[in-house]
Amino acid sequence: VGLSAHGANRVVTERTRIAMPETGIGFLPDVGGTWLLSRQATETGTYLALTGEAVGASDAIFIGLADIFIPHEDLPRLIEALAGLPPGATQAAVGAVIAGFGRSVEATPLQAHVATVTRTMGADDVEAILAALAGDGSPFAAATSQTIAAKSPTSLKLTLRLLRLGRGSPSLETCLEREFAAAVAMTRGPDFYEGVRAAVIDKDRNPRWSPATLAEVDPRIVEGFLAPALEPVFGAVA
Repeated sequence: VGLSAHGANRVVTERTRIAMPETGIGFLPDVGGTWLLSRQATETGTYLALTGEAVGASDAIFIGLADIFIPHEDLPRLIEALAGLPPGATQAAVGAVIAGFGRSVEATPLQAHVATVTRTMGADDVEAILAALAGDGSPFAAATSQTIAAKSPTSLKLTLRLLRLGRGSPSLETCLEREFAAAVAMTRGPDFYEGVRAAVIDKDRNPRWSPATLAEVDPRIVEGFLAPALEPVFGAVA
Protein backbone atom coordinates (compact mmCIF):
# COMPACT_ATOMS: atom_id res chain seq x y z
CA VAL A 1 0.00 0.00 0.00
CA GLY A 2 2.78 2.40 0.88
CA LEU A 3 4.29 1.99 -2.58
CA SER A 4 1.26 1.46 -4.79
CA ALA A 5 -1.61 3.46 -3.34
CA HIS A 6 0.23 6.80 -3.59
CA GLY A 7 0.93 6.24 -7.29
CA ALA A 8 -0.46 8.11 -10.27
CA ASN A 9 -1.84 5.08 -12.17
CA ARG A 10 -2.91 2.34 -9.77
CA VAL A 11 -3.84 -0.90 -11.51
CA VAL A 12 -5.63 -3.84 -9.89
CA THR A 13 -6.58 -7.27 -11.22
CA GLU A 14 -8.90 -10.08 -10.18
CA ARG A 15 -6.03 -11.37 -8.05
CA THR A 16 -5.64 -8.17 -6.04
CA ARG A 17 -6.10 -8.22 -2.26
CA ILE A 18 -5.45 -5.01 -0.31
CA ALA A 19 -5.50 -4.61 3.46
CA MET A 20 -4.02 -2.58 6.27
CA PRO A 21 -4.24 -5.14 9.11
CA GLU A 22 -2.03 -3.33 11.62
CA THR A 23 -4.58 -3.08 14.45
CA GLY A 24 -4.41 -6.88 14.60
CA ILE A 25 -0.71 -6.80 15.47
CA GLY A 26 -0.84 -3.92 17.94
CA PHE A 27 0.35 -1.32 15.47
CA LEU A 28 -1.20 1.43 13.27
CA PRO A 29 -1.86 2.03 9.56
CA ASP A 30 1.39 3.72 8.60
CA VAL A 31 3.01 4.37 5.16
CA GLY A 32 0.45 7.13 4.65
CA GLY A 33 -2.47 4.90 5.58
CA THR A 34 -4.04 7.55 7.77
CA TRP A 35 -4.07 9.90 4.77
CA LEU A 36 -5.40 7.35 2.29
CA LEU A 37 -8.07 5.96 4.61
CA SER A 38 -9.40 9.30 5.82
CA ARG A 39 -10.49 10.65 2.43
CA GLN A 40 -13.82 8.79 2.19
CA ALA A 41 -17.14 10.36 3.16
CA THR A 42 -18.53 6.82 3.30
CA GLU A 43 -16.28 5.82 6.27
CA THR A 44 -15.07 2.80 4.30
CA GLY A 45 -11.53 3.87 5.13
CA THR A 46 -12.40 3.82 8.82
CA TYR A 47 -13.82 0.32 8.33
CA LEU A 48 -10.64 -0.95 6.66
CA ALA A 49 -8.37 0.64 9.26
CA LEU A 50 -10.20 -0.67 12.32
CA THR A 51 -11.09 -4.15 11.05
CA GLY A 52 -7.96 -4.83 9.01
CA GLU A 53 -10.13 -6.68 6.50
CA ALA A 54 -8.86 -7.26 2.96
CA VAL A 55 -10.69 -6.07 -0.16
CA GLY A 56 -10.49 -6.95 -3.81
CA ALA A 57 -10.19 -4.89 -6.97
CA SER A 58 -13.65 -3.33 -7.09
CA ASP A 59 -13.65 -2.22 -3.47
CA ALA A 60 -10.08 -0.93 -3.77
CA ILE A 61 -11.19 1.35 -6.61
CA PHE A 62 -14.35 2.36 -4.76
CA ILE A 63 -12.41 3.31 -1.62
CA GLY A 64 -9.77 5.23 -3.58
CA LEU A 65 -6.78 2.90 -3.19
CA ALA A 66 -6.70 2.05 -6.90
CA ASP A 67 -7.83 3.53 -10.20
CA ILE A 68 -8.41 0.93 -12.86
CA PHE A 69 -9.16 -2.78 -13.27
CA ILE A 70 -7.21 -4.76 -15.85
CA PRO A 71 -7.52 -8.55 -16.13
CA HIS A 72 -4.34 -10.31 -15.03
CA GLU A 73 -4.00 -12.03 -18.39
CA ASP A 74 -3.71 -8.62 -20.08
CA LEU A 75 -0.75 -7.41 -18.00
CA PRO A 76 1.95 -8.66 -20.41
CA ARG A 77 0.34 -6.71 -23.26
CA LEU A 78 0.03 -3.64 -21.02
CA ILE A 79 3.71 -3.83 -20.13
CA GLU A 80 4.62 -4.21 -23.80
CA ALA A 81 2.51 -1.18 -24.72
CA LEU A 82 4.03 0.94 -21.97
CA ALA A 83 7.54 -0.13 -22.97
CA GLY A 84 6.77 1.01 -26.50
CA LEU A 85 6.16 4.60 -25.45
CA PRO A 86 8.92 7.04 -26.48
CA PRO A 87 11.42 8.23 -23.86
CA GLY A 88 10.03 11.13 -21.91
CA ALA A 89 6.40 10.21 -22.58
CA THR A 90 4.02 12.41 -20.64
CA GLN A 91 1.93 11.25 -17.72
CA ALA A 92 -1.13 11.76 -19.92
CA ALA A 93 0.29 9.40 -22.54
CA VAL A 94 1.01 6.76 -19.93
CA GLY A 95 -2.48 7.12 -18.51
CA ALA A 96 -4.04 6.83 -21.96
CA VAL A 97 -2.28 3.53 -22.62
CA ILE A 98 -3.36 2.13 -19.27
CA ALA A 99 -6.94 3.32 -19.76
CA GLY A 100 -7.07 1.46 -23.05
CA PHE A 101 -6.71 -1.83 -21.18
CA GLY A 102 -9.25 -0.98 -18.48
CA ARG A 103 -12.33 -3.11 -17.99
CA SER A 104 -15.41 -2.87 -15.82
CA VAL A 105 -15.49 -4.92 -12.63
CA GLU A 106 -18.46 -6.06 -10.58
CA ALA A 107 -19.10 -4.52 -7.18
CA THR A 108 -17.84 -6.66 -4.33
CA PRO A 109 -19.15 -7.26 -0.78
CA LEU A 110 -18.16 -4.07 1.01
CA GLN A 111 -20.07 -1.86 -1.40
CA ALA A 112 -23.29 -3.69 -0.52
CA HIS A 113 -22.85 -2.50 3.08
CA VAL A 114 -21.73 1.09 2.48
CA ALA A 115 -24.86 2.54 4.05
CA THR A 116 -24.28 0.54 7.23
CA VAL A 117 -20.60 1.47 7.36
CA THR A 118 -21.36 5.15 6.84
CA ARG A 119 -24.10 5.14 9.46
CA THR A 120 -22.18 3.29 12.17
CA MET A 121 -18.54 4.29 11.80
CA GLY A 122 -18.59 8.07 11.77
CA ALA A 123 -17.99 8.61 15.49
CA ASP A 124 -14.69 9.88 16.87
CA ASP A 125 -14.56 7.20 19.54
CA VAL A 126 -14.24 3.44 19.16
CA GLU A 127 -16.79 2.64 21.88
CA ALA A 128 -19.40 4.75 20.08
CA ILE A 129 -18.69 2.92 16.82
CA LEU A 130 -19.10 -0.46 18.52
CA ALA A 131 -22.35 0.73 20.13
CA ALA A 132 -23.66 1.86 16.74
CA LEU A 133 -22.75 -1.51 15.22
CA ALA A 134 -24.50 -3.32 18.06
CA GLY A 135 -27.60 -1.18 17.54
CA ASP A 136 -27.67 -1.86 13.80
CA GLY A 137 -28.73 -5.47 14.25
CA SER A 138 -27.53 -6.74 10.86
CA PRO A 139 -25.28 -9.80 10.48
CA PHE A 140 -22.69 -7.61 8.76
CA ALA A 141 -22.61 -5.15 11.67
CA ALA A 142 -22.35 -8.00 14.19
CA ALA A 143 -19.45 -9.57 12.30
CA THR A 144 -17.72 -6.18 11.99
CA SER A 145 -18.09 -5.54 15.71
CA GLN A 146 -16.65 -8.96 16.53
CA THR A 147 -13.69 -8.36 14.22
CA ILE A 148 -12.90 -4.96 15.74
CA ALA A 149 -13.23 -6.27 19.29
CA ALA A 150 -10.41 -8.76 18.66
CA LYS A 151 -7.89 -6.02 17.81
CA SER A 152 -5.51 -4.23 20.14
CA PRO A 153 -7.55 -1.71 22.17
CA THR A 154 -4.65 0.72 22.20
CA SER A 155 -4.15 0.38 18.45
CA LEU A 156 -7.85 0.92 17.81
CA LYS A 157 -7.93 4.11 19.86
CA LEU A 158 -4.75 5.46 18.30
CA THR A 159 -5.75 4.50 14.76
CA LEU A 160 -9.12 6.23 14.96
CA ARG A 161 -7.49 9.34 16.42
CA LEU A 162 -4.95 9.37 13.59
CA LEU A 163 -7.66 8.91 10.97
CA ARG A 164 -9.63 11.86 12.27
CA LEU A 165 -6.51 14.00 12.40
CA GLY A 166 -5.63 12.81 8.90
CA ARG A 167 -8.99 13.96 7.60
CA GLY A 168 -8.12 17.53 8.52
CA SER A 169 -4.45 17.38 7.52
CA PRO A 170 -3.19 19.55 4.66
CA SER A 171 -0.80 17.00 3.16
CA LEU A 172 0.39 13.41 3.00
CA GLU A 173 3.67 14.51 4.56
CA THR A 174 1.84 15.74 7.64
CA CYS A 175 0.25 12.32 8.10
CA LEU A 176 3.52 10.49 7.48
CA GLU A 177 5.25 12.62 10.08
CA ARG A 178 2.52 11.92 12.61
CA GLU A 179 2.50 8.20 11.81
CA PHE A 180 6.26 7.98 12.24
CA ALA A 181 6.14 9.53 15.69
CA ALA A 182 3.22 7.31 16.74
CA ALA A 183 4.90 4.18 15.35
CA VAL A 184 8.09 4.84 17.29
CA ALA A 185 6.04 5.37 20.45
CA MET A 186 4.04 2.17 19.88
CA THR A 187 7.22 0.11 19.73
CA ARG A 188 7.95 1.17 23.30
CA GLY A 189 4.79 -0.56 24.52
CA PRO A 190 3.83 -4.24 24.75
CA ASP A 191 1.11 -4.68 22.13
CA PHE A 192 3.20 -4.56 18.96
CA TYR A 193 5.50 -7.30 20.19
CA GLU A 194 2.58 -9.37 21.48
CA GLY A 195 0.71 -8.94 18.20
CA VAL A 196 3.69 -10.07 16.14
CA ARG A 197 4.22 -13.00 18.49
CA ALA A 198 0.62 -14.18 18.12
CA ALA A 199 0.39 -13.63 14.35
CA VAL A 200 3.87 -14.39 13.06
CA ILE A 201 6.04 -16.22 15.60
CA ASP A 202 3.87 -18.59 17.62
CA LYS A 203 0.89 -18.20 15.25
CA ASP A 204 -1.57 -19.02 18.00
CA ARG A 205 -3.82 -16.11 16.94
CA ASN A 206 -4.45 -15.41 20.61
CA PRO A 207 -2.81 -12.08 21.50
CA ARG A 208 -2.99 -10.93 25.10
CA TRP A 209 -3.37 -7.19 24.76
CA SER A 210 -2.28 -4.80 27.51
CA PRO A 211 -4.49 -3.08 28.42
CA ALA A 212 -7.05 -5.70 27.50
CA THR A 213 -10.11 -3.48 27.05
CA LEU A 214 -10.95 -0.15 25.44
CA ALA A 215 -12.11 1.21 28.80
CA GLU A 216 -8.65 0.62 30.26
CA VAL A 217 -6.80 2.59 27.58
CA ASP A 218 -5.65 5.85 29.15
CA PRO A 219 -6.48 8.76 26.79
CA ARG A 220 -3.29 10.48 27.95
CA ILE A 221 -1.26 7.56 26.58
CA VAL A 222 -2.93 7.89 23.20
CA GLU A 223 -2.32 11.63 23.10
CA GLY A 224 1.28 10.98 24.12
CA PHE A 225 1.73 8.86 20.99
CA LEU A 226 0.94 11.96 18.95
CA ALA A 227 3.84 14.03 20.29
CA PRO A 228 6.11 15.05 17.39
CA ALA A 229 9.24 12.99 16.86
CA LEU A 230 12.48 14.50 18.08
CA GLU A 231 13.93 14.03 14.59
CA PRO A 232 11.20 14.73 12.01
CA VAL A 233 11.31 12.80 8.75
CA PHE A 234 10.54 15.77 6.52
CA GLY A 235 11.53 18.62 8.79
CA ALA A 236 8.90 21.18 9.67
CA VAL A 237 5.55 20.45 8.03
CA ALA A 238 2.17 22.05 8.57
